[in-house]
Amino acid sequence: MSEWIKCESSKSLDFLSSSVFVSVSGWLADSAYSLTYENRTKETLNDVRFVFPVDDSSAVYRLQAELNGRTIECECREKSEAESAYRTAVEQGLSAAFAAESDDTSDLMNFYLGNVSPGGQVNIRMRSLVALESPERWMASLTIPRVLVPRYRPEDKPSKLVEAEAAATAGVAAPWLAELQLRGCVSGDGSAQLRRLRCSQGQLLWQPGQTEFSVTKLKPDCDIELTVEFEAPPSGASVLREAGEDGDAELFRHEAVALTAFFDDSQLQSATEKPKEFVIVVDRSGSMGGDKITAAKEALLLFLKSLPRGCHFNVVSFGSSFDKLFSSSQPYSESNLKEALRLQERMGADMGGTEILKPLQWVFDNRSKQCHTQVILLTDGEVSNVDQVKDLVLKCCSDGSGSRAFAIGIGQGASTSLVKGVARVGRGRADFVRGGDSGQLRRSVIGLLKAAQLPCVEDLQLSACTPDGASALLGTVPSDLKTAPMTPLSAFLLLRPEAADQSVAITVRATVGGRDVTIVCDAEPPTQLEKSSAAAPEETSKPKASGAADEARTDSLLVHRAAARLQLKEWADENSVGQQTRNIVALSLAANIISSCTAFVGIDRESENPEGVFIVPIKEEEVRNYCLASCGLADGGGFFMPSRCSPRAFKSAASTRSKSFFNFRLPSFNLFGRKSKKSSNMKRSTTTDSSASASSSRATGDSKSCSVGDAVLRIADNQQFDGRWKLSSELLGLLSLAKSDVEAAKPDGVPLDAWFTALVCAHLKSRMQNRRTEWEFLVAKATEYLKSSCSSDFEQLMTKANSLIDGNSATSASGN
Repeated sequence: MSEWIKCESSKSLDFLSSSVFVSVSGWLADSAYSLTYENRTKETLNDVRFVFPVDDSSAVYRLQAELNGRTIECECREKSEAESAYRTAVEQGLSAAFAAESDDTSDLMNFYLGNVSPGGQVNIRMRSLVALESPERWMASLTIPRVLVPRYRPEDKPSKLVEAEAAATAGVAAPWLAELQLRGCVSGDGSAQLRRLRCSQGQLLWQPGQTEFSVTKLKPDCDIELTVEFEAPPSGASVLREAGEDGDAELFRHEAVALTAFFDDSQLQSATEKPKEFVIVVDRSGSMGGDKITAAKEALLLFLKSLPRGCHFNVVSFGSSFDKLFSSSQPYSESNLKEALRLQERMGADMGGTEILKPLQWVFDNRSKQCHTQVILLTDGEVSNVDQVKDLVLKCCSDGSGSRAFAIGIGQGASTSLVKGVARVGRGRADFVRGGDSGQLRRSVIGLLKAAQLPCVEDLQLSACTPDGASALLGTVPSDLKTAPMTPLSAFLLLRPEAADQSVAITVRATVGGRDVTIVCDAEPPTQLEKSSAAAPEETSKPKASGAADEARTDSLLVHRAAARLQLKEWADENSVGQQTRNIVALSLAANIISSCTAFVGIDRESENPEGVFIVPIKEEEVRNYCLASCGLADGGGFFMPSRCSPRAFKSAASTRSKSFFNFRLPSFNLFGRKSKKSSNMKRSTTTDSSASASSSRATGDSKSCSVGDAVLRIADNQQFDGRWKLSSELLGLLSLAKSDVEAAKPDGVPLDAWFTALVCAHLKSRMQNRRTEWEFLVAKATEYLKSSCSSDFEQLMTKANSLIDGNSATSASGN
């Protein structure tokens, strides 16, 4: 927000309680937040400022503030207009509320309250929709961010970010949803049915077959991740169809479908593409010290050992500056691998700040013209110049070169705006490793390496037809399907009015690595109850699990708002010089969704108001005349253009006085009771970070390049470049075998290295199946070696190896 808002007093509000209710429907979630504070001072607090993290995939669509005993319903307005209205109200002594995304990053929200009376309580109620991530096939992941960390600011970038200084001491994360209890309900979307629910940050109370859940005993200093597993539908696609409603915006009048489709692995196999170039970009800033850099080193070891033959590769390290292993990517050879492993052994968090832009610029400027470049970024995501980084990746991954960018956020508070933004504009995939499990980072890196080896999806087309063969498709989001996420394919379809009450067959066609692939699925019409919910969202709710709070019911326009959110993100990614600002503002106002160009503002209108406080009403013709046809209708009409636009574009956003969102509260916890320490310099440096220095000294020593006790890493470390394992006392110990037993059981005519390699493969498959993601590329290389060494006897060799490992041939045959 502008510089005029400053909290001159060190006094602030005391935290009382927080609660969240989440309703998950397929790959979409509707989250309802409630936070309660109290002014325990004897003064009126003129400007109280909150900063809290939000997920980059989320969109706030409703905001209320109960202040001084009155409920303020906030409205979505153009940002500068909202700022002006709030400023005027505060100066006139009125109670007011203002909320907006940070100017520098979309995953930080600034919230201001004006004129909080002495002894008064404040209740903030917020509704937000989230598009869920897919870390694996038919798995959806929802993150509730709670940790806010300082963001590194490049020296040549003017300072705008003060959020982290206001919310956390330098280098220390501060949770904002303290002692949170989480409740919710989960359902499939009509095609993908719920299979399993997980949450590792607390005690999950849920039973198979139920839709309701709660999470208690949550860890206090971490983000919350809820993972939902669905049964894979036979069609390979998940659809959620939603009725429209009579209202002001054209988009919301039509039925909408959320489509999530997974291409089968067999459909993605290809040998016709160019060779791949893999560049892993590793954050070695001071903030990566301790367990983070240790986990990154282990993941890098597994990455290097898992690279495919015939590729090119490079390793780039960055902090305040950056270093590259090779001046340009080199062929994956034994000598080049050894050089990379020497770098991996001495790697430490010893490079100062977090300057991501310059190393990525170098990577893209030095791409191999003979390869499709795949960039994998590992970072704790603590930077402020997110938009510059995304602009670079968007430019370089949309130039027809076949380049893609993937990203992993490491640790609590990693910027979802950076990590998800890079993956979104880079047409790759994002993942987060928030806990202290180094194995999770290894699995994440190998998972992205596997995704990066898949061929590009080209010539994507979507069609929708009614049973009589007539087209039912009015438009799609994104309108240019080249920008649609591909892991999995995620898109929204708007249906023609004549498709109402009819089953619609949706067909996905694409070219993958020179092969044509097709996915066909059906979208059944919404039920009458769902239509009633959309027609009267304030009086009727959607079906929900028994006992779920009525106040936390799922938004009746969840799919429509999610489509609007995706379009807003796409426009924001392209808005480096303001060319999409008018479109962003118009759609944001129509959908009542906060964006980079809009904000929520609310003023207590029922008191006596001085002249000039109220917001000037929006002129309907100004919004109608915005050119939004770039969203694309089959008829060229531009379905996002509102026919009318008012401050209350949707019934579900209308004010409801004194309405409570939750009926449960938490124990008292003082979060804002003391003044935060401000750091004079947000830049991290190992000269002032003792933990980073310690990590650096460990990393540059003569220690092993992997965890001493981790079996998979030790096996990976001992694998030769050609895929074989040599018999050694270390590996014999891991396999619990004696050298004499191995030599005695060796088949005649089989080299000892080949026999021992078969035993290692059998050991991994039989005894470490739960870690398959980590070792599957190692075994693939070993299998290639074995088939070339003893091709005619390969199956027999593996049978004997399994027999020795498992103790009997029957068990080995079933496991093999």
